[in-house]
Amino acid sequence: MVRFHIKYLMLPIVIFVAFVFILTIQKPYIGIKLHETAGGEWRITSIDADGWAHKQNIGVGDSVIEVDENEPGLASTVKTYGILEQARSIAVERNGTVESYEIPSGLTEDQFRLFVLYPGFTFLIIMAISGFIVFKKPDLPYFYGLFFFLVLVGLSYVCGGASSQGHVLPELFSGAAFLFIPYCFLHFLSSYIQSIGGSSIVPPFILRLFIALNGLLIGMEAVFTLLQVSSAYEIVTLSLLSWFVTECAVCVLLLVMAGVRNRLLIYKTEIKIMLLGIFFSFGPFIGLYAIPKLMDGSGWVSAGQTAIFLVLLPATFIYLITAKRLLDIDFYLGRFRYNAGLAFILSFIHWLLDSVLSHSPDLEIESLVYFPLIVILMLYLKEMLDFRFRSRHFMMKKDFQLRMDRFASRISKVMKVSELEEQFILEIKEGLGIQAVSLLEVDRRDSTIELIVGYERYPIELVTNALFIKPLPLGVIEVLNNGAILLAGERMGKRCIVWIGEKQNGTSLNIDERVWLKTLSRYVSIVYENLSLVQGLSDEFKDTVKQQSERNTPPWLMRFIFNLQENERSRFALDLHDSVLQNQLYWYRRIGEVTTDFEMSDAVRQEMIAIREGLLDVIHETRSTCNELRPSLLKEIGLVESLKELFHTIQMRENFTIEFDYDEFDTELDYEYTIAMYRIMQELLGNAGKHSKASKVKVHISIMPQEISLLYSDDGVGIGNAKKRGDLSRIGLTGIKERVTSLEGRIQFSGNKETIVRIWLPRMVSPVD
Repeated sequence: MVRFHIKYLMLPIVIFVAFVFILTIQKPYIGIKLHETAGGEWRITSIDADGWAHKQNIGVGDSVIEVDENEPGLASTVKTYGILEQARSIAVERNGTVESYEIPSGLTEDQFRLFVLYPGFTFLIIMAISGFIVFKKPDLPYFYGLFFFLVLVGLSYVCGGASSQGHVLPELFSGAAFLFIPYCFLHFLSSYIQSIGGSSIVPPFILRLFIALNGLLIGMEAVFTLLQVSSAYEIVTLSLLSWFVTECAVCVLLLVMAGVRNRLLIYKTEIKIMLLGIFFSFGPFIGLYAIPKLMDGSGWVSAGQTAIFLVLLPATFIYLITAKRLLDIDFYLGRFRYNAGLAFILSFIHWLLDSVLSHSPDLEIESLVYFPLIVILMLYLKEMLDFRFRSRHFMMKKDFQLRMDRFASRISKVMKVSELEEQFILEIKEGLGIQAVSLLEVDRRDSTIELIVGYERYPIELVTNALFIKPLPLGVIEVLNNGAILLAGERMGKRCIVWIGEKQNGTSLNIDERVWLKTLSRYVSIVYENLSLVQGLSDEFKDTVKQQSERNTPPWLMRFIFNLQENERSRFALDLHDSVLQNQLYWYRRIGEVTTDFEMSDAVRQEMIAIREGLLDVIHETRSTCNELRPSLLKEIGLVESLKELFHTIQMRENFTIEFDYDEFDTELDYEYTIAMYRIMQELLGNAGKHSKASKVKVHISIMPQEISLLYSDDGVGIGNAKKRGDLSRIGLTGIKERVTSLEGRIQFSGNKETIVRIWLPRMVSPVD
């Protein structure tokens, strides 16, 4: 219901904004503030730097004697607000000389940018975000608070120009929207923090106090406006401004208190980016205009100039809607600090050169805001274009970042140290365009150097002197007279050194090449170490198997092999689910869309429907295979419930029934035993379907003080003949026997006209139990 009302607010808001802009562009912003003296004169007390009067021969202290050929006190804006606006002509007296001015219609070029272009652009972004909130995020209640917060900010900014010109409705609406911005922000922020697991940061009485005082001040402003008491309106303006600053201070105080109570709150990325956006949006207005105006009567810059920073606000809250899916915001914050530093350095240089060339040191708003923003955006754009196009349009062999990625991909498939060494030397040759590259093995104990792979005519004496005079740390490049050496790692107590000859152009290694070589050497060193460990484990494994070849394989070795099998099954099931199954689901939906959205003959439509139904069967079969390879809830629901699901699935596709008795089997087994019992049952039931030709299967598991018992029987053809032929492997029973042996259990096969399997495993409960 709330969503319905908000949706229909969008059109009235747009109409109101259009109305305000029409009012704004009718007349220029004059920017004169008047005060009536005791003698009845209307004296100019201030002239806004953004106003039309600032560029005329009019100064502070001059007297306005006519407005539209009438007394100044009769002008509506003078009576109501004490400002001279919406006039067609004025007469100004200075030192007894009267000068008349015809005021043109329409805004000046600078005023159009300040009062229409910038607010309009910001408002369009805000409405785009607000529209997304209304139509795409109806299930998140805190977004309604965000909607009103953003819309009030946009409307307050839009009304700024017309309010400065003394239009009553925009002035009243601007004041009301202005005061309720902190209220909506607190309401939204409290709801948002509660939605991410925090507690409410705003006591209810604070929100009620905000509403009461906001209503009081808005009512006071309306009364003074209707009564046209210009002398008291300055007090109203300062009251509104001081209360807004107080509201912002309360917001900051509540956030600080919330951070003290819950330190994890301030480390959440959403909160960090939110607070940064609020600070950069409202900070300039409060720090450069509001506080100075309250302290000495005038801001350091105009309110319109500081309002330009509000363009940062909608960009901030785009993160709350999309960044969790599109952006690594912490990465972009880090890049922003770097790019912002460069941007402001370039902006300072730009302002300095502009001041020298134009002989005007005034700091314009373009230099202050838009030039840095444009530079920051260009730097971000450069990074994106570099990532997307640089590798296509520049020399591939000099794109070291891309080369590093391709090298890492290649050596991920390497299983031998010799292959790694060849790939390492080949990568350096191709990357640097140097053929004279050697991989050397250095033994410092007997001061020997041996060539492993690569260029044979390396300078032995030069390399020997460089290596044995001082140790070379990992990744450090030592530049020699006709090349360089690099430590790539260690193996079996010996150091692997790369000698690199001179480049074809005779220059030394540049910074990019050195960084690439260091990264490459560190990466290869890690892979060296891992391959050495794997090689050592493999050799030990082979020795153990060789020693046991004349005896039965030890249980620990069999258990290790079964665990490897389970890991491979899990990996394959995940790959199958994440790739093949997802593609099948995609094409299943696409065929459905094509069938309903496009015109086709009935025969083609029926064929498409048949294909879709066949694909659905394939999807079910793929999902079933994934579940068999990796029982998804085996750990969570335990052995008994997993077996019940297995029996239910098998009975749906086989022609036998299963009778399951588990004697209140409520013990939580170790996962290794649970998966073993599950696989054994899969093998037995597979045998019942393929070989036994059974019509009824009985399964009984029980728990005893020292062991777990499993009894399986079916009414099939029996296993007597298979036992006589020693052909248990053909019916899958050898694998069951090996799995039981790996867990140091016992197994017994019996039955001539039926199959009976008895299994006893030592009781091993889970650590939790």
